[in-house]
Amino acid sequence: MTAAGEDPNDANTSWSMVLDVGGVYDTGHAQQWQTMGWDNFLIYEINTRRFTNIQVGTPIPTPFDLLVDELSPISRLGRTGYLRALPITIFELLPVTEFSSAESWGYDPAFYFGIDSYYGGAPAMARFVNAAHAAGRGVMLDMVYNHSLTSSLVVIVPEYRNGDYDGDKMDCGNPMLIEYFRQATIYLFRTYCLDGFRLDDTQTVVASGGWGFLWTIRDSLRKAASAEGRNWPYIVAENSATQPWDISNPSFGVTDGQWGIDESYRIEDACYDLYHPGWDESQSLRSEMNNPAYWGRPFFQAVRFGESHDMVSAQYNANLRIAARPPFGFGYQMAKAMGALTLLSNGTPMLFMGQEIGETDPFSFPDNEEFINPQNCEFPTGGPTDQTRILAWFRQLMGLRNDPSQGLRGDANYQVVATRNLTVAYTCGAGQKLFTVVTFGTPNQQQDSSWLGLPSGAAYKEIFNSSWPVFQVEFEQEHTNGGYDAQIYSGQILNLPYVGAVVLQRR
Repeated sequence: MTAAGEDPNDANTSWSMVLDVGGVYDTGHAQQWQTMGWDNFLIYEINTRRFTNIQVGTPIPTPFDLLVDELSPISRLGRTGYLRALPITIFELLPVTEFSSAESWGYDPAFYFGIDSYYGGAPAMARFVNAAHAAGRGVMLDMVYNHSLTSSLVVIVPEYRNGDYDGDKMDCGNPMLIEYFRQATIYLFRTYCLDGFRLDDTQTVVASGGWGFLWTIRDSLRKAASAEGRNWPYIVAENSATQPWDISNPSFGVTDGQWGIDESYRIEDACYDLYHPGWDESQSLRSEMNNPAYWGRPFFQAVRFGESHDMVSAQYNANLRIAARPPFGFGYQMAKAMGALTLLSNGTPMLFMGQEIGETDPFSFPDNEEFINPQNCEFPTGGPTDQTRILAWFRQLMGLRNDPSQGLRGDANYQVVATRNLTVAYTCGAGQKLFTVVTFGTPNQQQDSSWLGLPSGAAYKEIFNSSWPVFQVEFEQEHTNGGYDAQIYSGQILNLPYVGAVVLQRR
C-alpha cells in the first residue's frame, strides 16, 4: 500500500490499501442518526488539520481525533469541547479524500474513495462523524469533481482528462468517469453516514459536459438515501455568474442549493467602504440578499456567507478575514456586523472557522501554515478579550437562529430589505417578528426607523446590540435603544453603532 509521504508513482508502492470497510461503517453508524431538515442547517466550514493543533497527552492524536475531542462533553482541556459548545448544526469539511501533500487544503485530490492518511484515514473520519452525530451535528463533505492531481484515474484512463486546470481537468461528460464518481460519492455517503455534499467549481464541471453528471450524482444520492430510509442529503454547488441560480432552479436544476458568491463579494465591498468615503454598497447588498427569494424559490437555494476558505485566503489583496479588512479600529466591529447579516437573513447561513472569534490571520496556502485554535479565546488568561466578546455575540445570534420559536429557519423567514447611509435593515422571522439593522460606517447614527422599514402598528424591544458592553470591542462606544424595556414604534429614531448591528423583536 502507499503510505503517507510516499510517491504513488514509485514502482515500489501501489495505489491500493486494505481497509476494514465494515468496521468503518459500524463506527460511522454507531449513533441513531437521521439527516435533519435543511431548514435547521447552520453550516460551519472547517479544515480538518488547521482548526487546532493543541496537543495534550500522548499519543499525539490525528487531526480528526483533535476535532473529536472538541466535540466531547469534557475535552482534554478539562471543559466542554469548543465545537460541542458552538451552536452550529452542520460541519462542512474541506476536501478530505486522499490528496497530494501533507499541508494541502485538499483541492488537489488524487484518490476519491480514500480518506487522507495525514488526517488519520478512514477510521479517524468515522470516529469524527460518530462524535458529531453524538453531539447532534451533521457532516457534509466538499467534493472536487472538476480536476485531479497525481491521480491514478488519468494515468490508467487518459481519456478521462480534458485539459489543464490546477492539474488534470476531468471530462465530466465521459460516461465511465460519471460512473466512477457516482460510485465514489455513494460509497462515501453510505459508509460515513453523511448529510450532504458541497461540489467545488460546478461552472467548470458544467463546461466539461457535466450537467448530466451533476444530475446523476444528486439522483443517485437521493435513491441511495431513500433505499435506506434516510432523508435526502443536501447537495450545494459552488456556482456564480455563468449560470446565476440556474443550477439550483427547482424546475430544471441539478443541485439543491448554491453558494451566494456574488453576495459575499458585495459583503467584501461593504467591508472596504470605510476606505472610500461616499461609496455605499448597501443597494448592491440589498439586491444580492433578495436573490433568489423574490422569484418565489425556496430558502435552501442560497447559502449565505461573508467568509469562506477562498474569501479569506489572502490570494488577492481583498481576500482577507473580515476583521482584518477595514482600517484599524473597526475590524472587530465589522466582524460582528457581517456576522449578523449572515446569521439572521433568509437562506442557509454558513461561517468559516474562526469567523466567530474575529480571526484576523488569513487562511493562507500551506507554505505559511497557521492554526485557528479558537479555544484560546473562550476562557483566556486574564479575563475576557475582544475576541471573547465577539464569540459571545456570535453565540447569541447563532442561538437566536436555532430557536424555532423565532421563525428564522426555512421559508418562514420572510425578508424585506431596506437600505440607506451605509446601512442595511431587514425584517426577519415568521410574521416580521424580528428586525435587524446592520451598519458598516454609517454617517448617520440616528436614523428614522420607518425609513429603514420597521413594520408599523406594533411595538418592538431591543434584544441585541453589538455595542452593548458585554459585546464591546476596541474603542467602541455604546449606542443603545433601551434594551428589553424599550417600546420602539415605526417612526422613532434608532441609535446605531457606526459599525455594528442592532436586533429588535416584536413585543
